[in-house]
Amino acid sequence: MAQQTTADSALLTIYKTWYTDKRFPNLLFRNSPTLKKIAKNRIQGKTYNFSALYGRGGAVSGDYTVAVANAASMSKNVEFSVTPGNVFSVFTVTQKEVLASQSKQGAYVKALINRMFAATEGARKLLAAQLFGWGYGDVGQVTNAIATAATTAVVNWDVAVKLDVGMQINWTNWTTANNTPAVAFTDASFHTISKIDGQTVTFTPASSNGATAGSWILINGGQDNTSGAGNPNMPTGLQQWLPALGSRTGSAWTAYATTAFYGVTRSVATGQLMGWFYKQQPGDLFSDAIVQGLKAARRGGGIPDMIIVNDEDFATIVYELQQNMTYYQMTNSSPQKASENEVVRGLSAFRASFSKSFVDIMYEDPYCPRGLCYILDSEAVEFVALNNLQAIDDGIPNNEPGSQSVEATNEPDTSFRLMIDDYINTVPNSTSAEGPAVQVSLSFYGNFIVHEPGHCAVVAFNNFVG
Repeated sequence: MAQQTTADSALLTIYKTWYTDKRFPNLLFRNSPTLKKIAKNRIQGKTYNFSALYGRGGAVSGDYTVAVANAASMSKNVEFSVTPGNVFSVFTVTQKEVLASQSKQGAYVKALINRMFAATEGARKLLAAQLFGWGYGDVGQVTNAIATAATTAVVNWDVAVKLDVGMQINWTNWTTANNTPAVAFTDASFHTISKIDGQTVTFTPASSNGATAGSWILINGGQDNTSGAGNPNMPTGLQQWLPALGSRTGSAWTAYATTAFYGVTRSVATGQLMGWFYKQQPGDLFSDAIVQGLKAARRGGGIPDMIIVNDEDFATIVYELQQNMTYYQMTNSSPQKASENEVVRGLSAFRASFSKSFVDIMYEDPYCPRGLCYILDSEAVEFVALNNLQAIDDGIPNNEPGSQSVEATNEPDTSFRLMIDDYINTVPNSTSAEGPAVQVSLSFYGNFIVHEPGHCAVVAFNNFVG
């Protein structure tokens, strides 16, 4: 019989199992290069406040008396007062599990390192999801409608990378209320993911009421109301700082724009206070739309140095640009060619020239919502937190693919303490039948901040839904 050493059962008892000496594989999705890039700073206190000048007023005229009459309208300022959101990742490990994995002879990797790495990766990926989210634990939208009694949902890849088996999810119908995740859940109970097959997510129990295409998927605990329509528990991301809701048209957009955001009503100057917006027009290439967004950000005073797109949209941009190249350029101009007949398909850089500067850093980020492009001045964006943020750094260079080695994670201190390295908490857990156990919690308290929204822009491509 094929695929065996021998058919002799007696001989099989003397053969040993040979274990690999290669590194322990990490098969999780890559992390967000955008989250890696943005600055991370520590703060204290109840809120993080900053003010901004969004208008110069109207006291200018060719008639001095008119200018004097309007003198009170000069220098329009606002102050944002940002509160911290929460991200928690927790695991339990027993004394027996630790002892059984103390060396390579006992386990491929130590139990504490394995659990610690998984918990840290969970926090990284949830923070990345919220960097591009609303703050409600939202991870994206369903591609097709979910039928009543369904046990599966189809999602885009930008949603699939944020989910994992065991997570608890629910959904809201985005066509109701104000088109944001801040509406009641469609189903009365949360659903636990039991399987992810590509873009198809299987869950239990079955959906009780279904959901429309485009409905928001939210994780359990993302907001302070378990039935939905609550306040966000998690950090507020770019969906709110640089919104593209409804392509900035319609009653839903008007209602959202006139709602105070961290103490500021931004509808008075949407470009300066919510970032500049461009919607891809008929006949525009994706790259054309990006150039329009870059123009808007520069016009607003920014020095944009980050162009962030979903990896699927990036593939579309590459295809569009190559269609505009000549055959000679495609086959004979690549510096990476090994022979004259080799064809290199793809682009190594995207460069846009404006006066004396170039923007040449495009981040293809799988966590960025499909259909949206964020053009950022990196000096204007940061993540502020009350605690240590070193665990967010995954060891991968900015904007490079790959995944961190599991063994690169440090083994946590298991002494019972409230704070270890300012983000780890360990407490005794006496529920284990296998002996003493410890519960380890990773906690991050902070929020994403866009200090200068008017120096940034958001572009909605023609495949944008929301």
